[in-house]
Amino acid sequence: MFTGLIQEVGSIVKVEVASRTKYLYIYAGSLHNELSAGDSVSCNGVCLTVREQLKDSFVCDVSEHTLKTSNLSFLKVHDIVNLESSLKMGDKIGGHLVYGHVDTMVRIRQILKKGNCYEFVFSLPQEYRKFVFPTASVALDGISLTVSECRADSFSVSIIPHTFQNTNLSRRRVQNQVNVEFDYIVKSLWAISEKRKSYF
Repeated sequence: MFTGLIQEVGSIVKVEVASRTKYLYIYAGSLHNELSAGDSVSCNGVCLTVREQLKDSFVCDVSEHTLKTSNLSFLKVHDIVNLESSLKMGDKIGGHLVYGHVDTMVRIRQILKKGNCYEFVFSLPQEYRKFVFPTASVALDGISLTVSECRADSFSVSIIPHTFQNTNLSRRRVQNQVNVEFDYIVKSLWAISEKRKSYF
């Protein structure tokens, strides 16, 4: 489990493909020293397990399912990724609870400069519209954010300078695909509501 507060941006130093699995070699600075084989780490919002700890990087394997449902399938050497280690008992939860289970990818439609902030507008597939509304929490590439506006087929978030400068959002461009995990509490309440309807 994670908070959506990015600890560090890492870079892909090597990519290996074996059968239906991809191995990502990820360079990280201070976070590298916190991780050991078997630990969970969020990479662009996807919960991965550290397979091996090397001298200046760590290795994670990415399953076929994850490759199909997330932008980890597009990663190549030198790409920048958002990293966060898993929560420990007693840690602060400054964002919102993020499980690292990506729901889908959304495409960036617009990036607008607004004062010293940025507004990112994303596509919104119809089947996920029910989970998105103004002030709802959403994790985009693992970043805990708040929905500012919601339309029939899109939604937007406001990005403050600190977030823009310390995540991969500064590298994102229109048409890029971003991993999204909708708020687990919202999804759970919706599931309960739907289940109750089936009883009547």
